Amino acid sequence: MIRREELILTLLHVTSAKLRARPYTHPNSDFVQRGKLCRKVMTEMDREHLIGNTVAHLCNANKDIQLRQARIFRKAGPEYGQRVAQSLGIPL
Repeated sequence: MIRREELILTLLHVTSAKLRARPYTHPNSDFVQRGKLCRKVMTEMDREHLIGNTVAHLCNANKDIQLRQARIFRKAGPEYGQRVAQSLGIPL
């Protein structure tokens, strides 16, 4: 069994490596899975809890940050973004 210290020392001995960037080829955007989770997996009660928790964390943020976040949430699902904005009292 390798001790943690040995593993760290082994990792630190790497002196060079060749890295290549590869283009991102996945067909989904960053918001597709989040939107599907909200629409197809969560119950209405789950969505209400999600929106309530989101609003509770955003309620003391600056209005420009609230608006930016609501627009991001709208990309995952129009209803999600709209409900967050409505609960925060900001137009979307």
